Amino acid sequence: MIEATTKYNIGDFNDGSNLVFNGNSTIESLQHQNTLFDQKISYTNKFKDKKVFLLTGRFINEKTPQNYAINQFFYQDLFPAFTNANNVKQQSTNQMEFAGVNAHLLDRKVNGHLLELQLGNELRKDVLQSTFSLLENNTLLEQPIGYQNQTNYVVNDLYFKSKYRLRLKDFGIVGKLDMHQLFNQLENNTARSNQNPFFINPSLGFDWKINDKNKIIFSYSYNTTNAKILDVYSDFV
Repeated sequence: MIEATTKYNIGDFNDGSNLVFNGNSTIESLQHQNTLFDQKISYTNKFKDKKVFLLTGRFINEKTPQNYAINQFFYQDLFPAFTNANNVKQQSTNQMEFAGVNAHLLDRKVNGHLLELQLGNELRKDVLQSTFSLLENNTLLEQPIGYQNQTNYVVNDLYFKSKYRLRLKDFGIVGKLDMHQLFNQLENNTARSNQNPFFINPSLGFDWKINDKNKIIFSYSYNTTNAKILDVYSDFV
């Protein structure tokens, strides 16, 4: 069986607020868009009575730009030199691209035990650009250092996952072992760095079916995760 799923989404949003306090009006506006394209293709082959092979490929492209503005200047403590500033704006461009492939083998044994093996690779690229501006009316006064971001973050995850379920009548024992070799490349403004961490995530589970209406499940797992784009950008947003 071959199955293909295509998703496309486009959204355009305009949010606003108007807070009046002691006669002073604070007006905020946020214009943001979302464009998403998601393509997934799966191939399933039941090549034996109790053995199945699955091959999956996926590609995602998403863009979420934002334009924020507020008609007041509440940041005198941060920028004391700009006494003439009376409003601020921030523009940000967020973009994500993902491409991945996964090969999955399921093997049901004669005694009911189940073996699962997965081998795959995922490549993800995140781009975060933000520009923060201080203004007097419509005149640009400054784009202060430390409040601008130009971040490119690329993560390649080469992984192998294994799972075995041991079935003993009404009891089940599940063991999992996931191994991830990651290749991280980070570019923050002008600084560039690389890391190649290796993760092993084990898991052990137990379940007992007491009767048709009651079951007890226990599991323990130890997980190490990689940094996300929101963990690594350098300046303020």
